[in-house]
Amino acid sequence: MEELERRHLFSSTFNYSMKHIWITFTAILALINSCHCLDLKCNRPKHTEMYESVQNADEYFKGYYENY
Repeated sequence: MEELERRHLFSSTFNYSMKHIWITFTAILALINSCHCLDLKCNRPKHTEMYESVQNADEYFKGYYENY
């Protein structure tokens, strides 16, 4: 009986650990993927487009607030 309880405890602990390792791994991958486009030389068209639109909006509002 003790052997069975020990196996069950090990199994549940191992599964819990693996779950957290997997969650951490995917979070790190997501972070790396999002940080990739902080580089201004990003060649992904969608991200470059997004960066340019943010830059244009920044220039627009800068000019807008300088007039007031």
